[in-house]
Order: sequence, then C-alpha cells, then structure tokens
Amino acid sequence: MTTRLVPELFHQILKVHSAFRSAMGKALKEHHIDLSFEMLQILYKLWQKQGVSQQALAVSTVRDKASLTSLLNNMEQKGLVERRAIAEDGRSKLIFLSS
Repeated sequence: MTTRLVPELFHQILKVHSAFRSAMGKALKEHHIDLSFEMLQILYKLWQKQGVSQQALAVSTVRDKASLTSLLNNMEQKGLVERRAIAEDGRSKLIFLSS
C-alpha cells in the first residue's frame, strides 16, 4: 500500500510546485515586475548569502551551470547582480546582488 502512495505524493508535490510557479509568474506580471520566477529564486538565494560561486548557486537552485549562466547574464544586464573575480583565480567569479 505504501509503495503506491509514494508516486502519488510526488505527483501532488509537482502539481503544487507548478501551481505556485504559475501564481508567482502571474503576480509578477500583474505588478509589472520584469522578473521571471527563476530570477526571483536567484535573488532570494543571493539575499540569503552573497558572494557565492556560480557552481554553488547552480546546486542550491537545482539548475545546470549552462542555464544559470544565461540567467545570470540577463540579470547582470538588468543591473540585478554582479560577478566579481576571485583574486587568486581570475577565471572564477563570485555572484553578488548589485548595490
């Protein structure tokens, strides 16, 4: 009996998640806020802790690095975030909320 409940539980969780994303997207549009749900997630994670690597941000938001790069590029163009090079390794960057 329990083994049949697990797939149903996951299905219901996905339905709630989808409804939440949809409601948030609608609310953002209604208030003329030019952000996607994904951008809002990134801003929230950076509000919790700034100066994180792109890899850490990808893990904490359950995104692949390539899609996060595109998302961060858009957010950087909007002036929401900034990337700062790490002194020891110029190739690695930390992500901060823009001031």
